[in-house]
Amino acid sequence: MKYITLLFCLVLSISSATALELADFTRHMQNEQAKISPDGKHIAIRTLHEGEYVLAFVRTDDKKMTFTFKMSGKQQVGDYHWVNNERVVIEVLSTYGVLGQTYNTGRLFAINYDGRRPKAIFGMNQAVTEGKITRRKKVGNGWASLLSLYDKSDKEIIISIQPWKSRYLEPSPADVIKLNVYNGNQKKIMRSPGRGNDILLDHNDVVRFATGIEGYDESRVYYREPKGEWQDFVTDIEADETIIRGFSADNNKVYFTAYNDGDTGTLYAYDLKHKTANKIYKNDFVIPTYFLSNYQNVPYGIRIDEDYSNYIIFDNEVEHAKLHQNLYKAFKGDSVDIASSTKDGENLIVYVRGDRNPGAYYLYNTNKNQARFLFNRADWLKKENLAVVEPFKFNTRDGLTLNGYLTLPNGKEVKNLPLVVMPHGGPRARDYWGYDFRSQYLAAKGYAVLKVNFRGSAGFGDKIMHLGDKHWGSDVQYDIIDATKWAIKSGIADANRICISGGSFGAYSALQSSSIEPDMFKCTIGSSGVYDLKMMHSKGDIPGGLYGSTYLNEAVGQSPEILQNQSPVNLVSQLKAPVLLIHGSADVRTPIEQAEALEEKLIEHNIPYEKLYIDNEYHGFIVEENRLKAAETIVNFLDKHIGS
Repeated sequence: MKYITLLFCLVLSISSATALELADFTRHMQNEQAKISPDGKHIAIRTLHEGEYVLAFVRTDDKKMTFTFKMSGKQQVGDYHWVNNERVVIEVLSTYGVLGQTYNTGRLFAINYDGRRPKAIFGMNQAVTEGKITRRKKVGNGWASLLSLYDKSDKEIIISIQPWKSRYLEPSPADVIKLNVYNGNQKKIMRSPGRGNDILLDHNDVVRFATGIEGYDESRVYYREPKGEWQDFVTDIEADETIIRGFSADNNKVYFTAYNDGDTGTLYAYDLKHKTANKIYKNDFVIPTYFLSNYQNVPYGIRIDEDYSNYIIFDNEVEHAKLHQNLYKAFKGDSVDIASSTKDGENLIVYVRGDRNPGAYYLYNTNKNQARFLFNRADWLKKENLAVVEPFKFNTRDGLTLNGYLTLPNGKEVKNLPLVVMPHGGPRARDYWGYDFRSQYLAAKGYAVLKVNFRGSAGFGDKIMHLGDKHWGSDVQYDIIDATKWAIKSGIADANRICISGGSFGAYSALQSSSIEPDMFKCTIGSSGVYDLKMMHSKGDIPGGLYGSTYLNEAVGQSPEILQNQSPVNLVSQLKAPVLLIHGSADVRTPIEQAEALEEKLIEHNIPYEKLYIDNEYHGFIVEENRLKAAETIVNFLDKHIGS
């Protein structure tokens, strides 16, 4: 094995460890992305400046800044891509509301690293000229997604364009377009055969696969030979769903994941000439988190998050595959991603993160075998001040094996700790090993934090996910309660000092679990929560969206008995723990009427409660000042009832 040298220089500030304040955790991350130019001479960094995302260009050799690009009006810099040695294409974000909540517009903007030739190249009717806004005709209408940087031309990229549709309407087929990144000129290649813009090109930039949306949760995979017609992609592998992952370097094989009967999926390599499939990998516990591809877009591995992050390399012959393994070992188990590469594959941007590392970027040279530190996402957060996160597994009362994560406060024996149970939102989401600012600020105040991937979570196969359907208020909560009992039985948690706190669906779980096990939790905290399931069918942004009602009928149901018995608002009489409610008035996912309805019941049943309602805040809170205010309120509430 080659040993990798890590050089820490320039941007790294060396300081002694000092205690972190709550404000250190609730600050937004400073630096979000770094990508190197094809010739390696410049690095583009997406960074936060005065509350807005901008793009900073620096010279690689001396770190001198060449230009900082800030978009105009309500527009901000989203993801971005080097097209050639001088030009970057930017996916445009926009903001809405008084707090500037961001969303991806599907528009594209292009600019050189020195600020020259700024141009709206798709989807905008205005452009920046010498710092001023000038009206231009529209350069395309719809949602653009990058498909390829198109090696045959350094002036063009290949994109798919999905026509804008109302959120109530089915998506349309997408057009595949060559787009000139200097003048915005378009050349249509073809239209996708199905609804949606999930399109895959081979390494010759020929359109070969397309996945069409068919109804609420069905899809159809289409395939074509380089000069052939579209047909259904059919193999001898039995599957309810097939997801295409990418081509081998020679285009002779395609990798796909086959899912069957709600399982975690099996990865196959399919020989397109001989029509044979070779099984590569299957994990019976989790689905792959994502696939690893090198700078030539050739797949070589997958990331698995069964406990800690782990990487399975299935093709060591692909360039950078072995290097990825060595980097993972060199960074001692932190998650490692090769985020960007020069065109020759010699210089790489490596992104590293972990439980006590919110994220750091390195410049790695493959010839010298050295990784040079560039910058942190949050330089004020020092590893020595952050808490360790440990994975665990436990058995539920009905025999399922589930996993979760414990964040453990520094300087305390792992025994009889005050514990905050923190169910995740969703519920079709999951918790991972890594840095989480909410868990970390609680650990900094002396609390252990328990997270559990209960049934109904995503990432463990559809079978596990759908076990939560129509059981939000029963079986899902039993999993959370069983995980808490595991922590008590293991000696980790003090049974007399346990609270439960969550956001969104996690807030629902906090109130529901406290109603089911009123003696287990000494306090309950709900942030941006849903507390009345019946109200979910009529208020908020879910019912009005495409398939929103279908999702609610599947996940929650319409049974009056379920809506009644599984709504915390109807179980307040069973509560013993005092309650803290936190909510924003502008929340459209879980409108503040949810919190107000619960508050009325708390008053009616004389349940002690506190509240923090913040005007014009959204789901989960955006403004740093409001995030800090919520954190301070939560910590004070915990200190009062279970004391760290």
